[in-house]
Amino acid sequence: MKLFRSIRAVASLAILGGAVLGSSSSSTFGADEVKPPIQTKAAEKPAGEKTDRERIIGTWIVARLGGGSLPERKPAEGDSITLTIENEQFKAIVINDGNTQEVVGSFSLVAEETPKLLDAVVQNGDKAMSVYALYELEEKVLKIRFNAATGERPADFKTPVEGGMTLIFHRKIK
Repeated sequence: MKLFRSIRAVASLAILGGAVLGSSSSSTFGADEVKPPIQTKAAEKPAGEKTDRERIIGTWIVARLGGGSLPERKPAEGDSITLTIENEQFKAIVINDGNTQEVVGSFSLVAEETPKLLDAVVQNGDKAMSVYALYELEEKVLKIRFNAATGERPADFKTPVEGGMTLIFHRKIK
């Protein structure tokens, strides 16, 4: 089974690591309108601690993903997504069935909200789409939740992973 089957899935995977996860999608997610990302707020932090904006910088790989009707799983053998984040910009190298694609974009974080918010504009060639997500960031784990079917931001991390709801675990490698 292919990990990614549509250009929308690949674009979403770039920042988030797995949109429709092996199913063809007829959703309208990101089809017509690209909205600017939310404005990143400057969070106060205790002395010596890094903000989420600082901690998210680096190189990440998708460790586990789940969504739609598929159970949570690791990417298929030979398939991978490497996400490089720097200064609210990202680049993802998506390898699927031996094919490689590069996707780029920008993002904003709001760490002061509960749950934390991540908005992104994903660029794939001359096409762009907005992604509205939730995130949790630990030392070497970035967890992102979004709805690939509707494009609406999920309310929380507790809702079952079904329909277009997707949950991705990234592991920091650099």
